Amino acid sequence: MKVRKFMSFIIFFAYLPCVAIAKLGESAEQLKTRYGKPTTENVKGNDAQLIFEKDGYKIMCEVLNDKTDFMNVLRIDGKVLENTEVFKFVDENIDATAKWEPENCGQFLLYKSSDGSRLAAFFQPRTILKIFTRERDQAKGLIDKWKAKYQTPKPPNNFPSVEVLKANSAKGDLSADYNLAMAYYSGWGCKRDPCEALKIWEKIANTKSQYSSNSQYMVAGLYLSGDGTVKDEVKAFEWMKKAAENNHPGGQANIGAAYSTGSFGFKKDAAEGLKWTQKAVDQGERMAEYNLGVMYLEGCGVQKDTDRGLKLIQSSADKGYENAKNFLERRKSQSTTNPQ
Repeated sequence: MKVRKFMSFIIFFAYLPCVAIAKLGESAEQLKTRYGKPTTENVKGNDAQLIFEKDGYKIMCEVLNDKTDFMNVLRIDGKVLENTEVFKFVDENIDATAKWEPENCGQFLLYKSSDGSRLAAFFQPRTILKIFTRERDQAKGLIDKWKAKYQTPKPPNNFPSVEVLKANSAKGDLSADYNLAMAYYSGWGCKRDPCEALKIWEKIANTKSQYSSNSQYMVAGLYLSGDGTVKDEVKAFEWMKKAAENNHPGGQANIGAAYSTGSFGFKKDAAEGLKWTQKAVDQGERMAEYNLGVMYLEGCGVQKDTDRGLKLIQSSADKGYENAKNFLERRKSQSTTNPQ
């Protein structure tokens, strides 16, 4: 198993390319015709849970009354997925006749069909697509639960109003500039406007101030996701490297992962990957701890050290990093079912 299977990036959106996905409403037999024999099949009357693995994807389907009601789709290798393919994917593979309307819900992007009957949620930074019916959402309150867990947080207490921030920005206050960009990006006290946020952060990013590294990192994220601008991975990682060189832990973690996996235009270089990942770990960056832990488990760029690797991954999980939590849960499950 190569380390790149587990390497993570801090990204703003994760999307699925246009693999042929079954439409909601298809029967279990139609799913089997489309995907072949399921790797897992649990059937009870007209209800079923089926898992397929095809063309590098894992497709988990829940069938109720012989109709597909819910689907989870993810790439088996966990690679980052392309933003530009989202609308084509939704149009061609879910319901070509529906008009889909996106709603930014913080850490996930919700697509709703114009008639409100079908929903698709792309989780970020997770590479997971969830497709489900409005009836299921109403029955289980999925959207409300997700928003409670993943919604962009409300502004901090005593966060200045947009009017106050604008007035202070006019006086040359860079802290007001930075917070104004955050207000535009998050929709705090104003209509969400990531394009305006990008303009302000780019201006700050080119200064020599205490706000430059955070601004460089935010600019990188916007170019990487295509939020408020045209998606440009090359430009994104130019800014990401500036942030890393400016001692931003998130920038260092991402650059380390890019070098380690040879992604985003970076030539694969284990030594450079280790250098930047370690810099981020030294600052307590949880994603970097997870990535470095996997490096030690796999012996990628470092001498293999299982104990050290697991300690790093546990530290990352303790700080709330989902990939680390999931990794430890899978490892625990595997050791329980197959102690050898």
